[in-house]
Amino acid sequence: MREAGRIRYGFVSVVYGGAFTRLMADVTLPTNLSPGNLPALAEDAEVTFHIYATHASQSMLRATPAFSTLETFARVIFHDIGSESIANASSPYEVLSACHQRAIRIARERDEALVVLSPDAIWSDGSFARMHEIVKQGARAVMMASPRASKSAFLGELSNYTEQGDDASLSISHRDLMACMLDNLHPYSENLLWREDRTSSWPSQLYWRAGKQEMLVRAFHLHPLVVRPTNWDTAIPETIDGRFVAAAVANRSDIHVVRDSDEIAACEMTNTLESRAHLVTPNRESGTKRIAAWMRRATDALHREYVELPIRLHAGPLDSAAEARFQQCERESARVLACIQRDYRALEKPPAATRTGDRPHVATQP
Repeated sequence: MREAGRIRYGFVSVVYGGAFTRLMADVTLPTNLSPGNLPALAEDAEVTFHIYATHASQSMLRATPAFSTLETFARVIFHDIGSESIANASSPYEVLSACHQRAIRIARERDEALVVLSPDAIWSDGSFARMHEIVKQGARAVMMASPRASKSAFLGELSNYTEQGDDASLSISHRDLMACMLDNLHPYSENLLWREDRTSSWPSQLYWRAGKQEMLVRAFHLHPLVVRPTNWDTAIPETIDGRFVAAAVANRSDIHVVRDSDEIAACEMTNTLESRAHLVTPNRESGTKRIAAWMRRATDALHREYVELPIRLHAGPLDSAAEARFQQCERESARVLACIQRDYRALEKPPAATRTGDRPHVATQP
């Protein structure tokens, strides 16, 4: 029976294929089990862990020590992904989208706050406990920037930063996670570093290096770590990072954006050859005009609010020198953003001939 006053969380992870399943079993799930994550959350909330997986992936996960530990902190529910659905999908994102739609419907039925995890994303120790604090303070969504690291290089160094527990858990601090990530940025993330002369074909986030171990982020698209809709009737059952948050959370002040990696930190791991679709190419005219054109087709009002908030990722302390470097990056990013917004407004204006008071002459028949 549900205990009065306790928040109910429904964690969601979609996993299939041997490589992703093994990564989840050996690395990402163990970091979910670090002391400040699921164990801390389970002390003060009800946790159900929904895993969308094929039969093969389910069997692989059940046989691991991490899964046994998971069952001590959460009720685990498997949801089958049929091999036929995967075979008929046009891309892995189609499968992911379908699973997220199911997850949204189930969260509504069970009155669960939806927590969305990727099988290739690592969360620093203490992230889930801090998420819970934010939700208890009234937030209806917690939004994250989680740049990608090159998987093989990142995993090669990860053991230098993690502490393994007797319960199959792996712990990594916020700053150590940022250190490992910033040393091993994926080419996709490298392509998002702002340059005047070239731009990524999908500039959903823009990055500035403040120092070797510091990076500033301006993001249109953020990952929703948790969403607790104010009105399920308005929640659009589509991909979790699409229009769902804007529709599900009526009051923008109830959306918490994590703006410092010392609060919550995450990193996605991607093979070096993946994400080649989003390549960086030279700008024919202006980089800001190119991003403005992308904004017009790929963002909504909420996305354009997110990008106003500078997000700091750092592996060291925010001493006076680091603070000065970040402030310089914030000024530079604000200058670039102002140019992007100017170009965006220009795109939104109607052609001069159709503005009020300047109508074109139309000849009438004699």
